[in-house]
Amino acid sequence: MKYWFDKNGFLIDHPKQLMDALRTIPGATDLPEGRIRGLAIMIESIADGGRDEELPRNRTASKAATEKEIVKLHDLCKKLAAHIASLHQPAVSALFDEGLLVFPLLGKLKEAQEIARCAYGQFEAPGGAMGR
Repeated sequence: MKYWFDKNGFLIDHPKQLMDALRTIPGATDLPEGRIRGLAIMIESIADGGRDEELPRNRTASKAATEKEIVKLHDLCKKLAAHIASLHQPAVSALFDEGLLVFPLLGKLKEAQEIARCAYGQFEAPGGAMGR
């Protein structure tokens, strides 16, 4: 949900501007504050859903574009996995101190790379190879 801020820059946990607008509708003065807040949150949630539908990732893509995206994911996973595998102990320790366990991430990247390779095989023409 989109965040709203008060005049002092503090985060407001609900869409205050929508609540103010809803109060101007005839008959809204009879509604309890909680109902107004609930309606404002519902409106904002529906608007967020509409915005999500407009994102490029939610649009259809050609077979060629899909193949390109999968190959890129495969290659990026491979590249990042190689980088993580080459990290020296001080870097691994510093990341661990901040809460990131890199070696489980390395395993997940290799798994994602293999899944992308298999997914690409669904699109690949016979005789082609992804060998990267």
